[in-house]
Amino acid sequence: MCSAMLLSDGSSLPSRDTFAVGEARQCLLTAREIMATAVAPPHTTLQACSLGRHTRGARDELWGMTRAILAGGGSSVIAPHWDVDMNSSTQLLASFYRKWLSDGMSKPCAFTHAQRQLSQSIEKSEWTHFYHWGAFQYFGW
Repeated sequence: MCSAMLLSDGSSLPSRDTFAVGEARQCLLTAREIMATAVAPPHTTLQACSLGRHTRGARDELWGMTRAILAGGGSSVIAPHWDVDMNSSTQLLASFYRKWLSDGMSKPCAFTHAQRQLSQSIEKSEWTHFYHWGAFQYFGW
């Protein structure tokens, strides 16, 4: 539950270096804090690093950022299990949002279709590799 996101106020990109110096406009948001305060939005997409990774607790419960968001009130999360390519992951997520919000598909179907579309990419043949479309997992409903 110590997984965390480095947040910024939007005026600059967050950086571990500037955070370590104590910049006031950046903060660290941990999975524990999200779970404890129930501040999660209905749907969350995490494109950063490997925030979809989780560990198993003693009773086979999953712990990590994804669980924290769901326990904090979110109904669904899309998160990567490994560090992703920014270009292909942006394409995948843009396709997901277009299919969900514009085309009216359910979130799980929109996500599956977006993955399938990227896995069969004609324009960028390298994106057909599992690395580009398999990192993300959909959790929730």
